[in-house]
Amino acid sequence: IEEQGAARVGEMMRDLLEGHGDLTQRMTRFEEALPATGKAKRVIRDMGAEVLHFSDPERYPLMTRWVWDQSTTSGAVREFIRGGDYLTDFPFGESPEMFEGLRQWMREALLELGVYRDVPYMVDIILAHQYSQYVRAMAEGFLRSDFGGQTDFTEQIRKLLGVEVHRRMGGSRIKRDAIH
Repeated sequence: IEEQGAARVGEMMRDLLEGHGDLTQRMTRFEEALPATGKAKRVIRDMGAEVLHFSDPERYPLMTRWVWDQSTTSGAVREFIRGGDYLTDFPFGESPEMFEGLRQWMREALLELGVYRDVPYMVDIILAHQYSQYVRAMAEGFLRSDFGGQTDFTEQIRKLLGVEVHRRMGGSRIKRDAIH
């Protein structure tokens, strides 16, 4: 991102949010505009998904890897499938339509329960809660250092949604020299 410069990254964000083509085409252009491989490429996809969702949560579902990652068959989605712990094949894909289908399914379930306010945010909170439970079940000991060794599941939810209030030692995850 630093190599591209702020103006270029701004153009890429505008194209992602308002450019021509459908959502898949815009996301693909965004990912291809930032040359990366491996984990960095997946992080760029997550960043694009978060920019879309948090710019207009009513319009765009949350499409990050922690919600669903087809390549590792992991994420919050797995927790909503009966017998998901034992299944090895999940033919969902990672299209925006799949994420929208998940969101609509969850929305309908919440409406049936009488939840009518802030439904998109409730969906995010439920997904984050389920993923935090998934992480704990799959690798609590291994990832303990990533989540600060805390046992409060709400801390994990806040971190996943980017609303972390306090960090240990008062530090920030933002690298200051990368901003300047």
